[in-house]
Amino acid sequence: LLVMNRKPKPLAEQELHAYALKALAARALSLGEMRTKLERRALRKTDVDAVIRRLKDVGFLNDERFAASYASWRMDSRLGRRRVERDLRARRVAPQLAQRVVENAYAGADESEMLREHIAKRTRRTGPPKDRRAMASLYRHLVVAGFSPSLIFPELRRLRKEDADALEESLGE
Repeated sequence: LLVMNRKPKPLAEQELHAYALKALAARALSLGEMRTKLERRALRKTDVDAVIRRLKDVGFLNDERFAASYASWRMDSRLGRRRVERDLRARRVAPQLAQRVVENAYAGADESEMLREHIAKRTRRTGPPKDRRAMASLYRHLVVAGFSPSLIFPELRRLRKEDADALEESLGE
């Protein structure tokens, strides 16, 4: 079987609009993601702006709504605010908008409780960390999940005080 590296056919404005609607039907996209997607396929760059304007006018493309729904979904997945904000920026949402939406989404949330649930889920199979290496691994996992070190260390101390203290010392140097 021979696979050719064929570039997709450039699309005019009407086809580009249909392509955008199909993309939005498959998955919610931010304005920045949609612009990148359309620019790859557009015959003329001016068509991209026209299609985006049409999508915004009918309400299919709204970064505020996209970011709010994304933040609430990720919060329900028990991720920390740093991770959600980082993910929104990666999805090309404006940094100020991402920060504001995450603040609103996490306004009533108890991040310490979310962290405890995350740790409980992570240690359910293996039990609490048995040594410094396991403690460091759990710490890295929690940081990647978006929790602040100032929240993580008190919880890790509850699991194993001496290993948590040693880990915090080694990171502070």
